[in-house]
Amino acid sequence: MPSPFPGMDPWLEQHWGDVHTRFVTYCSDRLQTALPRDLRARVEEREGRAYDIYKAPIDRRLPVIAVPLRTGDADVLLDLQAVLNDAYDRGGYDIIDYRKPPQPPLAGELAEWADQLLSRKQFR
Repeated sequence: MPSPFPGMDPWLEQHWGDVHTRFVTYCSDRLQTALPRDLRARVEEREGRAYDIYKAPIDRRLPVIAVPLRTGDADVLLDLQAVLNDAYDRGGYDIIDYRKPPQPPLAGELAEWADQLLSRKQFR
């Protein structure tokens, strides 16, 4: 069963260590299948590569990002939402009790939006 959220699921924060490890591993797996044969996707290794920061609003799908490779190689596209969905499914997070507030809790309009979404999808 997929997460009820279209993008990042704030209820995953309480399991972030596991979610993060799965997310990074699944990103590496997806990248490896798309890389030129002489390149390798590695986890927790860096060779001075720059990085970008993407905001991840919970009311929108996570983006497909372009991962730059060497000069002359085409960027590889990585669907972050598909990776998060894999982490959610394979991690067994379908047991999350969405009737309890997330930790940390949501506030204001965002909390109201999440409550309406969860009610509409019958998670509450």
